[in-house]
Amino acid sequence: MKKTAIVIVLVVMLTTILASCKTHQLCPAYGKATKAKTEKRG
Repeated sequence: MKKTAIVIVLVVMLTTILASCKTHQLCPAYGKATKAKTEKRG
């Protein structure tokens, strides 16, 4: 019983990880953060 529950949890976690970022798109979690340009006051 415990083994099947562990296997089900692992499959769900693996599916979630694989589905979180599509391969042809950049993932926001692993992409570069863009900084907004700010003006410097003299």
